[in-house]
Amino acid sequence: MEYVWADFRLDRRGTWLSRAGAYVVVSRRVLTCIAHLVEQRHRVVGHDELFRLLWGHDAVTHHQLTQIVVAARKVVEDDGQAQRLIRTYPGLGYRWVGEVSEVEGSDAVGPRAQDDAQLPAPDMTETDAQARESASTPLPRVPDLAPDPVQARAPARPRRALRLRGSLLRTAGLLSLVLLLPVALLLHDRQRQRDAGDDASAPRLTSDTPAEFEAIRVALWRGEYQQAAERIAALPPDLARMREAKLLAVHLDIQQGKFEEASRRLTALHTDVAADVQGRARLLSTGALLNVAMGKSSAEVLVPAKSAVMLLESSDTQVAPGLMGEALLARGYGHMKALDYDQAMRDLLRSRDLLTEAGNFHDAADAADALARIHMRSGRYHQAHELFKEVAEYSRESDFPINEIFARNAMSKIDMELLRWDDALASSERSMRLIEQVPQSERRARVLLLRARALIGVGRLREAQALIEELDAIGDTRYSTITAAAYWLAADRLERASAAALQAQAFEGFGVHDTLLLESEEGALLLWLIAAQRRAAQGEPVPTPTAGQRALLETPASTVGLIARGRWFWLQGQYAPAEVDLRQAFADARQQGHLSDMLAATAPLVESLLERGDVAAAEYALQELWKHDPDTLKADYEANLLKLRVAIASASASASPDRSAIDAALRATSDRAGERVLPELGLDAGNAGDRAQPLRDRAAGTR
Repeated sequence: MEYVWADFRLDRRGTWLSRAGAYVVVSRRVLTCIAHLVEQRHRVVGHDELFRLLWGHDAVTHHQLTQIVVAARKVVEDDGQAQRLIRTYPGLGYRWVGEVSEVEGSDAVGPRAQDDAQLPAPDMTETDAQARESASTPLPRVPDLAPDPVQARAPARPRRALRLRGSLLRTAGLLSLVLLLPVALLLHDRQRQRDAGDDASAPRLTSDTPAEFEAIRVALWRGEYQQAAERIAALPPDLARMREAKLLAVHLDIQQGKFEEASRRLTALHTDVAADVQGRARLLSTGALLNVAMGKSSAEVLVPAKSAVMLLESSDTQVAPGLMGEALLARGYGHMKALDYDQAMRDLLRSRDLLTEAGNFHDAADAADALARIHMRSGRYHQAHELFKEVAEYSRESDFPINEIFARNAMSKIDMELLRWDDALASSERSMRLIEQVPQSERRARVLLLRARALIGVGRLREAQALIEELDAIGDTRYSTITAAAYWLAADRLERASAAALQAQAFEGFGVHDTLLLESEEGALLLWLIAAQRRAAQGEPVPTPTAGQRALLETPASTVGLIARGRWFWLQGQYAPAEVDLRQAFADARQQGHLSDMLAATAPLVESLLERGDVAAAEYALQELWKHDPDTLKADYEANLLKLRVAIASASASASPDRSAIDAALRATSDRAGERVLPELGLDAGNAGDRAQPLRDRAAGTR
């Protein structure tokens, strides 16, 4: 038996491939990939399945698999743009979509495929550039939401597990395999409709949901709040009295940040559902999701969410998958806030499956987004970034701007943590464009904050200040003034930086999991200490920590807290304990691959070593930082400023100083300073000092 398409013939056993009667020279791994995709053309073949088939294990990068698929497409004259034969399902795998016939053929065995040595071996280390290349295959256009509940089936559970914070969770590969199931189902459903000649375009979430409600829900998903409000107001009296209509009004309030109004509506609804178990569960789930949006504690999310799940599990009547999926989504968020990632993962995976089964792909994408956040909060930044990217692309193709904003905000945070400033600017710029499409969204403050933070990172301080002023005008109390403190430090306005950091210290909305972009109590403390040290260097007295700050310094809970304590010891002139804490913080950050924390620990360590005259140790500490990711650090102002400090100290300690090293470091620092103030670094007269003065003059104009 042979498989035939166009003028290609493939032995069913995958031992040879011919075209127009001539054998095709191809590597064994590529031929096996083609043969398996053709044989399993009725379904999507997952990444992990191909890993095990082609390599015999799954300790393989996605880039390696992408290289094999690229080679396979080249052999059969397909490509990543057309995808006529091999289609990519982002986050899932690949599927053969070309027409294939099965015919009786000769049993003669064709020539063996070439050994894989003939194929250039892919690099075992996947760089960021390679990752971007491997993810460059464009997504097919995702149609308007039009699922068929009969076609949607809950995907199989992954079978492997990994350890996250001491608990066994799914591996990143399997998580990415199941995460974007809604994408594949949407594409499959539209293809099925095309094959059947179905031109229906109205979204149908369930077979018995009134079309008016579906239209309102889709308007909410697309951020068309005015249209949603008008549709709610125009509902016929019999529909307007229904609980679903009132809940849609609640969700509209939540999306617009009108939390008090949403809470009032929910309270009024509770009086109508005393005898309706499933109705009470629905309201409890909505209340838990409201508390998530308001940034409330894990207990305030978990208590109503757990009650909702218990009510549904004890219900005497059949519970709709979407209803249970919503309750599990709320409970999953609560477990995330409580740092119970094992339970959160179980709830969110089950929620995603149930919501997909119900045809609610929008909320299934919310569950997928939450799953990616578990990776992010566990320090698996590269894996989380790839998953957020897939969620963002799915949301863009589906025209769900709110979901895309959530995902791109997370991408911006990760990019900044990894000091990838250009990528952070691109993500935040996209979010800014999206928020203009949905100006009434409650996410506006978050978008502005992250955009301001990215601008600070590249030294565009005037633009950042304008956004911070806009944030002050919004008055969104869910967010702290960490970004403002970072801005005033960059602008060298130290008194204002100290005040903003103290104000952030008193912010009650921090979660214990918050670590990114210093958005935590310990992050606020670190910024306050940086300002205090700079003020002390200018002759001001060392400030006295508050009682809360002293408590944090005594028992740091994170790498950032350890860095803060190291800075405090240094400020007190206690070099030995300072350097112990800072070296430990650097080691912890390096183990996590957390470049921002590595830099934050190295800077005070190097300056402490220089202050006590150990230039050789400072040079070594700097080398340890730079060898981790030199290409990324070259684009960072703070990293180059630190390199400049060491170059100056080395020249001063040398009998025959090398001024070229100072000049090179000064050029790199100047190029990346933007509107930031270059501090006095002890540059003496000469070329370096002459070039530094114009930079100081330019920076002084931004104060």
